[in-house]
Amino acid sequence: WALSTSYIYTQAVTLNTVSGTDTSVGKQLPYTPLHQANGKLQFQKNDLRWFFTSVFVGKRSVTANAAREMAAYQIFNTGLSYQGFSFGKAKTYLGFQINNLFNKEYQVLYLRPMPGRAYHLNLTIQL
Repeated sequence: WALSTSYIYTQAVTLNTVSGTDTSVGKQLPYTPLHQANGKLQFQKNDLRWFFTSVFVGKRSVTANAAREMAAYQIFNTGLSYQGFSFGKAKTYLGFQINNLFNKEYQVLYLRPMPGRAYHLNLTIQL
């Protein structure tokens, strides 16, 4: 078993004004969340590996003056892989992954929704 986590605090604000009417001074830069966090739980036994990940992104402003904000979101992914196949000298890796496991609606860019649940099947052959 293995567990890894990370937290990112990003304070990126506008310091200087371009004009006297600029209302962005002191505000967080657009699309830059103040808080982000990631976590991964993994289990591996011999050639079989399972993982479960979570990604959290805090709310972000869309404009320089923070007049419009995008909501925070958290998504979860899981997957299973096996790398014990071999055909002669060729090694193979087979993996299956589900991204956005709970089909969460979220946006990374304003008015650009991200896809819902997605399935990935990977086969890698190393010669």
